[in-house]
Amino acid sequence: MYLTIYRADGATLDRLAADNTKASDWADDAPASLDIDKGWDLLGRFLADNDAAGLFDWAVPLGDETTDLGYGPPLTIRDAELTRLAERLEACTADAARAFLTSPATTADPPYPFFSGLDDDAEPWLLDMLTSLRAFVRDTVAANDGLLLILC
Repeated sequence: MYLTIYRADGATLDRLAADNTKASDWADDAPASLDIDKGWDLLGRFLADNDAAGLFDWAVPLGDETTDLGYGPPLTIRDAELTRLAERLEACTADAARAFLTSPATTADPPYPFFSGLDDDAEPWLLDMLTSLRAFVRDTVAANDGLLLILC
């Protein structure tokens, strides 16, 4: 499972909500995206304080919830939820990320795809992804846009 996050203006998100089966086609030529890859669960659980909902805690289905683009419907994060996510990202520190990676909750139930336990690549990946996602969300908020999430 791979997660990609796309930046889109409100009109585009509204149009895609009317027929969310076209979200993948639109995403092929999206002007801005961030590939979270397979580490989406690790990143999401850190942002949600080890809650299994993770990144999806801020997201809502875009349009018809029965559409399946691989692993469910496309999701969107907009307006107040996007601001809340941006605030959470700004508050994230490297020390908090390191503490999360070694916490009993994380080590007892490793996030996807680290089923056999976190390896040495988890920390630099998480820190780099936090930096990338923070900048991506900051730019999205500044442009008054929203996010489209596709997990496939």
